[in-house]
Parts: sequence; C-alpha cells; structure tokens
Amino acid sequence: RDVAPSRGLGDVYKRQGLVYSSLYAQNLSFYNLSSRNGLSHNTITSIYQDFRGFMWFATLDGLNLYNGMDIIVYKYEKDNPNSLPNNVIKQITGDHQGNIFCHTEKGLLKLNIYTQQFSTITSESISDIYFNDSLYFVKGNSIYVYQNERNEETRWQN
Repeated sequence: RDVAPSRGLGDVYKRQGLVYSSLYAQNLSFYNLSSRNGLSHNTITSIYQDFRGFMWFATLDGLNLYNGMDIIVYKYEKDNPNSLPNNVIKQITGDHQGNIFCHTEKGLLKLNIYTQQFSTITSESISDIYFNDSLYFVKGNSIYVYQNERNEETRWQN
C-alpha cells in the first residue's frame, strides 16, 4: 500500500513494505535585515506581506517597506499632514487594493501605497486590528468595522 509523501524538507513514504526516505533541498533564502541595512529600528512589532510580495515592518521608530532590494522608511514629518502622526507603530495589516493599515500610539491610519499618503481612520486609542475582507478594530469595549469604499467606521453587530 502506498502512503502519500509528507510535506516538508524530508519525505518519508512506504511502498511495498519498504520505507524510503528522501531529503531534498528547497531554494530558500533568508536575509537578516537590521538598522545596519536601513531599518529605522531593530525592534519590529508587526510584519505584513502585501499583494506584490513586498514586506512591511512596523517598528518603534517608523514604518518600513522592503521591496527585495531597498528599505523605504515612513516617519512622522512635522509639517506634513499626510505623514504618520508619530513613529511608534504597534501593528500593521493590509488589503489587496493598495492600502496598509497602521495601528499607532495616536490611532489608526491608512497608507495608500499608490499616492504614498496617510489618512486617519480614527485618532482615538485602539487596542487591536484584524483584516478579513474588511478591517476590524477594537476601540474601548467595542469592535468596529471600517468600510473602505465609504471611508467610514461602524460598530460591528454580530
């Protein structure tokens, strides 16, 4: 009796009562990114991979985008109302329409990756964010859902 191979670095399967083991190499690459490579801070609080495959890193000193070659850092800019309100990014997530959502110490923001502009969803304190077809976030003791098409938040009703 044949047993399907397992997934992973090593496959073990039975065939006619004999056990075969097959190790194979995968083309895995890992790069260590740090402030020496351009990250704004070595403490990463959240990681998100967007629909293009680019990696986003939330840090204690800004939002970082790694496109496989370069690191682009987004930080608070005093005279720019379309920048981050501060540099402490607690959590990030995104959708498949080019928006990155940032949970900061000063509320919840949306970064449009095409215009490179941040807009505020709420400046009130929130405790968590989650994305699954819509953006959900916790404010106080309630869960809210952000309707991106209408650019509004509503209290979630189960």
